[in-house]
Amino acid sequence: MRSDFDMSRTKLVTIGTTNADYVSHKLLLRAIGNETRFAIISLLKEKPFSVGDICEKLGFEQSRVSHNLKCLVDCGFVNAEQDGRNRIYSLDDKTVRPMLQLMEKHVERYKHHLVACRILGDE
Repeated sequence: MRSDFDMSRTKLVTIGTTNADYVSHKLLLRAIGNETRFAIISLLKEKPFSVGDICEKLGFEQSRVSHNLKCLVDCGFVNAEQDGRNRIYSLDDKTVRPMLQLMEKHVERYKHHLVACRILGDE
């Protein structure tokens, strides 16, 4: 009998997706699925902010914000621009903002289903 990993890998290849594709997509969702990073992204939807402004608005410590901003910048979700002594962070407008808008439309349409999904609740 095959292990779950072998079976899921076979299914991925069967539908034209590699394990590397799966891992990349999983990491993308994990990047925005983290509560701190999601809060930062949600704030940056309004307008660009400095680290200090983000800390003040969200009530997070500077080290927590900086750590998560580094992840968001490295993964291409957020852009950083130097403005004198401050770095100003903004959402990537080319891919991230449209992706978030589509996700919001989906959540709005299916939020009751998402909340009621017993499978997701068990994970």
